[in-house]
Amino acid sequence: MNFQFRPAIREKTSLLIALAGSSGSGKTYSALKMARGLAGPNGKIAALDTEAGRMLHYADQFEFDHGDLKPPFSPQSYIDAIVAADRAGYDVIVIDSLSHVWDGDGGVREMQEAVLTRIAGDDYKKRAA
Repeated sequence: MNFQFRPAIREKTSLLIALAGSSGSGKTYSALKMARGLAGPNGKIAALDTEAGRMLHYADQFEFDHGDLKPPFSPQSYIDAIVAADRAGYDVIVIDSLSHVWDGDGGVREMQEAVLTRIAGDDYKKRAA
């Protein structure tokens, strides 16, 4: 194997960071603190909130623009919000929380159930196959 190294050059790269922890463990606070560090003192932070405005509890501690993401929590809804924030020129995008895309109203689990119902209906043998 021929492995090579080359001088590192900073390119326009993105970070994807996920924070996990129990309710009340400080994920939102930590995400906003990290976002400020990444954006710098004058950088713009977009906060996409699926938690009924809970991020606003930190509005007196951090400067950020708040977007209230409401159901349906489909993957496309998240994509649309992220694209809108990117086009608006935000330096950092914080999403609180991504769990809704899986288990929220209109999320992936509901989408899967709708497809399964369309294909198999109440035939539980087909549903289990």
